[in-house]
Amino acid sequence: SSYGEIIQYDGMDAEGWISENCQNYGFVTRFPEGKEDITGSEYSPYHFRYVGIPHAMIMTEKNMCLEEYTEYIKDYTFENPLKYTAGDTEYSVYYSSAGIPSTTLYVPESGDYSISGNNYDGYIVSYSSETSPETAEEQ
Repeated sequence: SSYGEIIQYDGMDAEGWISENCQNYGFVTRFPEGKEDITGSEYSPYHFRYVGIPHAMIMTEKNMCLEEYTEYIKDYTFENPLKYTAGDTEYSVYYSSAGIPSTTLYVPESGDYSISGNNYDGYIVSYSSETSPETAEEQ
């Protein structure tokens, strides 16, 4: 606590800001309440995982745990990515399965992108672009 005492973090009260806003910084509660049967772990309000801003925001909006999200994103490909807008940034997100003995991933020719393994059978690729005020209004 602010007084130097050790307290049990439960994600509520004064510390609740972290749980309520972590997705804005790319974090999620790794083992959320009500998802114990899917994650295989009990609710753990103090266990956060960095997944990246668009992923954290999508997971939060759709009330998904990481296992649900990694299955959900498999419906999106390089040719047909999931589009997500946060502020002035538009994100494109898609899944690519892992190949044996190698994998070819398609990425944008320019701009920033990230590639993360999904810990199972493939990769999640995300990239962003700034949206103009006119484009943002049209969406």
